[in-house]
Amino acid sequence: MISPEQLFSEALVADSTAVQALIGDRAFELIAPKAFVNDVPAVIYHLETLPTDFAGAFHTGNFVVKCYGGSQKKTDAETVARAVYDRFHAKEITVASGSLGKSFVTQFQSLPPEPETGWAVYLVRVMCLIEGS
Repeated sequence: MISPEQLFSEALVADSTAVQALIGDRAFELIAPKAFVNDVPAVIYHLETLPTDFAGAFHTGNFVVKCYGGSQKKTDAETVARAVYDRFHAKEITVASGSLGKSFVTQFQSLPPEPETGWAVYLVRVMCLIEGS
């Protein structure tokens, strides 16, 4: 079975979505590559919660998505965050590898600039209903 993280990543960069048009394949799990310099839009995401026993029924997974706009401008980061919001809020998302089920955005906010870099960042928290195996 494909992992929830893989399904979420596939949903982020699926063809013909506004998110994909902005970030391409720059959806990084947990941390960005060392070479990442925020000169192109990208997201960094992680699965915050999911029961450890993932077999069987449906479970709720909460994904945290940090959105970067490819510049120091807060409005550029917000553009990426709004595309993530539009992609996931109140949607049932199916991709080639499976389904995230119903998803909702539960948090959408501007964060203080990254301390080391000064990069503008938005946080989007997405709750998904994920089917176990």
